[in-house]
Amino acid sequence: GGDVVSSSEIRAAILAGEPERAATLLGRYWSIDEAVLHGDQRGRTLGFPTANMALHEDRVAPRNGVYATVARYDGTLLKGVTNVGTNPTFTDVPTRVETYFPDFSADLYGKRFRLFFVAYLRPEEKFSEVAALVAQMHIDTERALHNLTEKLNIDMCR
Repeated sequence: GGDVVSSSEIRAAILAGEPERAATLLGRYWSIDEAVLHGDQRGRTLGFPTANMALHEDRVAPRNGVYATVARYDGTLLKGVTNVGTNPTFTDVPTRVETYFPDFSADLYGKRFRLFFVAYLRPEEKFSEVAALVAQMHIDTERALHNLTEKLNIDMCR
């Protein structure tokens, strides 16, 4: 669009939780490509099994919060909702990426996939009870799927 684009500006957008701005600057969605790690398996007990990925300290990390995301895995695009953060409702842990794919249930441990950040939904928050967290996770999932239906540009998943 005639604007000057710099890596500093892209990093600033990612750090600020502005994946749409980062995508405009990059010409594609910002993404991470990592292997799925074993987590606490708490999401499974809450009805939201997640694929967990580490964030490396030497790379830019997105703002903590909840995102609408898409993963490219085994030739397929999977719609998801991702939490980046420290799990403050339970115990603070190092920042990690946890993604729930509502329409997918295969074992992903040790598998790699590319996760594209499409839209920021809300900041991470500490809930006073697990039931409130689960209720919010249902809302987040619906919002993520709605955002992906409305905003997803598959051509930017590269």
